[in-house]
Amino acid sequence: MKLLIGQLATMTGLPIWRVASADPFEEEKAILRDRQDAGIEIPFCKGKPEERCDPGRLLSGARSIICFALPYNQSFASIPKDTRSQGAPDVLRGEISRYAWGQDYHEVFGSRLRQLVSFLKERYPDEGFYISVDTGPLIERAAARRAGLGWIGRNCCLITPEAGSWVFLGLVLTTLHLEPDPVDRWGEGFGSGCGDCDRCLKACPTGALIAPGVLDPQRCLAYVTQMKGSVPVELRGRMGRRIWGCDTCQAVCPHNRSLGGVVAIPEEFRPRRVEEARPSLNWLASMDNRSFKGVYGDTAVAWRGRKVLRRNALIAMGNAAPADALPTLAEALGDQRTDIRVSAAWALGRLAATHPPAKGMVTAVLRGALESESDPVVREEILLALGEDA
Repeated sequence: MKLLIGQLATMTGLPIWRVASADPFEEEKAILRDRQDAGIEIPFCKGKPEERCDPGRLLSGARSIICFALPYNQSFASIPKDTRSQGAPDVLRGEISRYAWGQDYHEVFGSRLRQLVSFLKERYPDEGFYISVDTGPLIERAAARRAGLGWIGRNCCLITPEAGSWVFLGLVLTTLHLEPDPVDRWGEGFGSGCGDCDRCLKACPTGALIAPGVLDPQRCLAYVTQMKGSVPVELRGRMGRRIWGCDTCQAVCPHNRSLGGVVAIPEEFRPRRVEEARPSLNWLASMDNRSFKGVYGDTAVAWRGRKVLRRNALIAMGNAAPADALPTLAEALGDQRTDIRVSAAWALGRLAATHPPAKGMVTAVLRGALESESDPVVREEILLALGEDA
């Protein structure tokens, strides 16, 4: 039966796979309960610990989990030159995490899993199947570790021998009985294959990796760049030019640096235009909804909408502080959204501090906005940008 699955996996473009038992994940359940009791919220995760750690709650009679890893790693230099060369070379650009380049992995990966399951249903019509790609309650990373796809690194990512941690994880839960692959072939515990390396912990821009395998999700830029509302002031400077996600802890990992194109990257994950990987900050900060949907409508960026990207672009402009950013930032001060005005005011303060000759113009813009601003949160931000007490 596993031979057949291997043939189907290769045929559907899913060559990296292994099998785990569908027994409950007791260790992970205890960890989640401890975090729940401590009031630690894990963003974007659904379900109670019992629901996330018991496959049988998702599929009655579940016996096996077929775990898959789909690689997505690529560097900006690997993008076709005709795509990279769009736009002026001196345009100030933001950074989008590699996982969000190209088409949405939920759809690409999900489509391949559905095709594989369709073949299995024809062969085993009385068996049950449940597909998950990142959106279901079951902890896919724990299942992948149990299956032996890799180990969970100190950066909390699953690290595979074939593609490092640059992989998406998906699974098929089934009532089929499949012989599990060896459990924990990489050793016990977090960072079991990392040796004494702690580069990821040292490189984290916000210190969100507070210990090996322990992440403060509220400080992780992968979350911060997707959160709603205003970004906490202490994290804005740490964002740099990141406008969606953060690749730092993966980029410094030795297991990722030595890959050298070991596995093929699906074409769907390659950006079709430069804006999907390195968009112009000026364009992003002022783009309309039609432009947003035209560029990002079928990517993983789309689910949060353009407003979060605009806010992040303004913060990135504040961090880069280009001298010609004043018109865009001034226009954003008149936006109807509080978080946009807050971000614009903060960025203008950074611009004035970086370019003293522009301070007079920046001050005039901020004081003009202050006269008509009624929101106390925005007023406070403007006063801080002016260097005055709120």
